[in-house]
Amino acid sequence: MVRRRERYQAAAVDDETLHADIADCRAAHRRLHARVAEIGDDTVRGPSRLPGWSVGHVLAHLARNADSVVRRLDSAKSGQEVEQYPGGPAERAAQIEAGARLPAADVVADLVRADDALDRAFDEADDQLWTVAVRLGGGTRGPARELVFRRWREVEAHHVD
Repeated sequence: MVRRRERYQAAAVDDETLHADIADCRAAHRRLHARVAEIGDDTVRGPSRLPGWSVGHVLAHLARNADSVVRRLDSAKSGQEVEQYPGGPAERAAQIEAGARLPAADVVADLVRADDALDRAFDEADDQLWTVAVRLGGGTRGPARELVFRRWREVEAHHVD
């Protein structure tokens, strides 16, 4: 992954790399969905590898993160720049807490719905959209195409949690 990150820091990312990263992100979604498809409430309520978070917290976080990528891609289409999460960090935390309390089937369905919406957003993005500056998180801005790598990294990193 380090090599890919270095590419994103370069002035331009070629279309082949972008499309490969989209394919890798989609594959990460599918692997995660396969892993959580049959988990039960005990697993969702159980601890994750992240201090203070259950597996449900991690899955809710990934769902809200996918929503945040769709939100920023949609805003780039309209020329509006938005924060990663509506309501900022407090609202993000509240949404993760609420999602973590859902039954396993619901938290998994929410994740799949969010990832499917993101995959559709990737399909609908044209070449121009990927160059539009968006808020990437942590106070940084950059081209929308960087959202793909960041999402892929998020899914891969949290898959082990």
